[in-house]
Amino acid sequence: MQLSRTTEGSGLRAVLLHGFTQTSQAWAPLRQALRRDLTTIAIDLPGHGATKGDVPNLWVTADAVAEIGGTATYVGYSMGGRIALHVALARPALVDQLVIVGAHPGIDRPAERFQRLVQDKAMAQRVLDIGVDAFIDEWLAQPMFSTLAPEARGESYRRSNTADGLAQSLRSNGTGSQDALWDRMRFCDVPTHVVVGEHDTKFVELGQRIFDTMPNATVHVVAGVGHSVPLEAPEALADLLCVLV
Repeated sequence: MQLSRTTEGSGLRAVLLHGFTQTSQAWAPLRQALRRDLTTIAIDLPGHGATKGDVPNLWVTADAVAEIGGTATYVGYSMGGRIALHVALARPALVDQLVIVGAHPGIDRPAERFQRLVQDKAMAQRVLDIGVDAFIDEWLAQPMFSTLAPEARGESYRRSNTADGLAQSLRSNGTGSQDALWDRMRFCDVPTHVVVGEHDTKFVELGQRIFDTMPNATVHVVAGVGHSVPLEAPEALADLLCVLV
């Protein structure tokens, strides 16, 4: 696996990790909204964008991300947030601040996690069967994206991904294949900022649980938006980063 990334700016570093079906291009609105000069390193995660090779598990992915990012603030959205959390747990000395946006730390009930694994594998087969364009249409039709404006959906870069890459990502980096991280999180004192959209009810509840679990966590609820905070409210996320970094 060889990760692809783009770097902009100078000064303190922020590593940006996108969500499933996205690429590093998804961070363009955030980069445009930043009002101070930061070095932002946006990585195409395994199975996405220009990154080549097979998709490893989340721990291996996190290690590869950490080798590129070095000491930095790690910012991850959804799948990228789960990877950023793995970086903080595996390589805490490298993480100045952890910012996780709409990210799940893992399903801790084995039966539910197995059910999600089955669903992830079925979805992986679905993208192979119907192709990327039709799959992206179905993916963005989900209720969690109902508050995302058409012009912010990023359909062009999402459709640049391959069916095989997305399928591998679902199998290896999906929530069903992820370890439940809750017990490990109790001992992680990395400064952690949990960002959730006001209307993203499931992740508002998860954010509160993360706050109750991690010793150095803060929750930020962004008003008026849903799951896709970096796309729906990039200015709000930029304001937070400008304070933190």
